[in-house]
Amino acid sequence: MGKSVCIAIGASNYTDARISHLPGATPDAELFFGVATSSEYGSCDVAGSELLLDPAKEQVRETVTRAITTPEVGCLTIFFAGHGIETNSGYFLTCKDCDIDRVALTGLSLTDVFQLLNEGAGVHTNIVLDACEAGGVAIDLSAITKSFEAGVAGGSSVSILAMSSRREAAEEAPDGSGGFGTKALLALMKGDADTGSNASELTLADIAQSIQVEESLQTPSFWSFNLQGGSAFCKNAFALKHRKDAVYLAPSDIVGVKVDFSTSDKEKLWRCYLDFTRSQDMRQVHSVVSDLIADMDSHTSAPSVLLGFFDSFLYRARNAEDAFASVLLAAVFAMLASDVVEDEVLTTHFVNALSDELDGSLARIADAMESESLFLVQGAGGYSEFFSLPQRITSLTAWAFFAVRIATLLGKESATVANQVERIISCLSKDYTAAFDLVSERQAPSIAVIAALSRDEYASWVKMLLGCLYNSYFFFQKKVARADLHADDVFKFLRHRVSSDSADYEKFCARPSEVLLTLLAGFWKFEEVDIVQFDFADLDGTFLGTFIPNDYCRFSSEVVPEGSNIYFRIGFEIFTVEELVSFFEGELKPRVVQASDGLSDIQDIVATCVALVFPDRIPWQIFGWDNP
Repeated sequence: MGKSVCIAIGASNYTDARISHLPGATPDAELFFGVATSSEYGSCDVAGSELLLDPAKEQVRETVTRAITTPEVGCLTIFFAGHGIETNSGYFLTCKDCDIDRVALTGLSLTDVFQLLNEGAGVHTNIVLDACEAGGVAIDLSAITKSFEAGVAGGSSVSILAMSSRREAAEEAPDGSGGFGTKALLALMKGDADTGSNASELTLADIAQSIQVEESLQTPSFWSFNLQGGSAFCKNAFALKHRKDAVYLAPSDIVGVKVDFSTSDKEKLWRCYLDFTRSQDMRQVHSVVSDLIADMDSHTSAPSVLLGFFDSFLYRARNAEDAFASVLLAAVFAMLASDVVEDEVLTTHFVNALSDELDGSLARIADAMESESLFLVQGAGGYSEFFSLPQRITSLTAWAFFAVRIATLLGKESATVANQVERIISCLSKDYTAAFDLVSERQAPSIAVIAALSRDEYASWVKMLLGCLYNSYFFFQKKVARADLHADDVFKFLRHRVSSDSADYEKFCARPSEVLLTLLAGFWKFEEVDIVQFDFADLDGTFLGTFIPNDYCRFSSEVVPEGSNIYFRIGFEIFTVEELVSFFEGELKPRVVQASDGLSDIQDIVATCVALVFPDRIPWQIFGWDNP
């Protein structure tokens, strides 16, 4: 396992008298070096780390080169406190020998730094810049982006935290005790402020997500593209101090593995990374990463690769408009760890991360729903919301119920998340009952989770929800959209749904219906399937069916290769409620029990994640099958 080292640079004094003295840069570097290399807070090896005060440009280059080419180094952190200048040529850091008239020649170019980092194959670098206009580093990052898009060899595995945006000053205390940005950074590193994470170690992305420079108007910025695996920045001092029982350890035996990808693989990853901000396409992330792992010469590096990719994507997910983007991302990486890499230790790590992200998202959503009655209605509330909102409601409810189950299976305290569930249910009951509507086959996995995980205190509410969905099925003449309905056809489907025409199974609807079968299974779970006997005449000729995998080991594959389809037609194979119950007990239940034989709690969580993220399959194993 590669060790972590740091280079802390403080540039307070300059040969060129026209460059102003920065008294706070020296204490910034000294304080950062002390915390980063301390056994209590840091992750960096003190013997291999260096503190540079007022260095010349070449001294910095030599120190970085020495660190990056040391075979034992797996993670390098570079901290810089001093002046930064953005020019037409790029962004430059001012070392002691910088000439203000020739910054492009005498300043330390970030492009130059990236080129040095390329020499250290398999090393991830964290860069922290507490300097003015530090957001100007984006100029240099664009050059790296172009190199990946063009398929040019090279490119750094790097995470960058800039303490100020472009054309923005990075301020320091008047008494010269240090910069406000570094002060905020050290508060998180030393546990004086909380990131919300329960991981034993924090990445720079965790820091960037939470950092707030309160004494100044400066705005930190963050970029990351991690190809090299786990890149712990520091210990999670706050969590270790205040909620130690909830802290989960990083799989330290597999992080820090050096990995080298081909140019085409890097380009593929980079494109996926760039697309993620716009689309949050979880199937694309799953496919790209699983394909790359399959192409690797050795799978021994795969766990490290997954940790690195997750570190890179998570910050973007947390800042996406979709409040659940980070939840879905953590779920996808749990799938990859379980189904592709087949590493239960790593899977457990991602399930813990999923639990953290889910708890945080539910708390924020509950707050928003209580303060804004139509929070779940997106955009201007156009016609598409008649299709999207009912799905959003069942999905949110399913994830909320699932959050309690995850916490329980992980042995975590669940009272807090249970409280969020109660708040969300209360808001749904007050503001959204008109949207309790069965509109798409994609609601089937959520309905399964809601019915299976309903606790006694939610039972009456869940029965009401299932009843509303069931009634809407008949109100709209059994017209439910197929799971693969294209977005361009949504308006056409909505018009078809309110027309007097029979359900169009060729264009809009699915046959057999999996969502209706799931809904009936929910009634069976509550021992209220008798309600169906009054509707058998209306259901005459209706096809119902589902797919059961042979096992849940590779349930996240786009196409599950092995399994069986079971189905029936009301009025042909099934004529009575008793026969429907016999189908559940004699056909469905035994197959699911066989498929889930030997499934661990973590694998059970992953299988449910698969269905909630990719809702074209049902997590039947979650029912538990303790019905009589």
